Amino acid sequence: MTKELTVIIPAYNEEAGISDTLAHLKPYVEKNGWKVIVVNDGSTDRTKQILVNLSFVKVITHKVNRGYGASLKSGLSESTTELVAFYDADGQHRPEELEKLWNAWNDQDMIVGQRVKGSHFSISRAPGKWILGKTANFLAGRKIPDLNSGLRIVKRDIIMKYLVSVLKKGI
Repeated sequence: MTKELTVIIPAYNEEAGISDTLAHLKPYVEKNGWKVIVVNDGSTDRTKQILVNLSFVKVITHKVNRGYGASLKSGLSESTTELVAFYDADGQHRPEELEKLWNAWNDQDMIVGQRVKGSHFSISRAPGKWILGKTANFLAGRKIPDLNSGLRIVKRDIIMKYLVSVLKKGI
């Protein structure tokens, strides 16, 4: 079974970090044969201009900001590989961690990364995430190291089934 991967990166007003994020990711993309889709989600800063000059990236542009979930859906609809990865534009993930996930993938439906010390996070969201994490750990009956990590690899066909189901229900 081949492991083809598309890395989907939602980007909204990420001019400060998108260049570095993609520069760090590029050697891993070239080494592993990954594809990259960046969804410029209606950015009003220079994000769009920065992305224009990157030949290894497919860019999808939303005319207006539609949100993180809509960006992921747009990237998913344009991807054609067996696996898709979600990767944030702000530099909170490291490409070597994505590569570790990719190498560890063994036909799971989804594999989720854990942010490393020094990763970007919002202090204002910490209390809510702590409560959510404790609740999820209780319900799962085990410790989930990083419930809120955006770094994950998913089988495209499985996530598309859920998206179609959700869209049909109008959720």
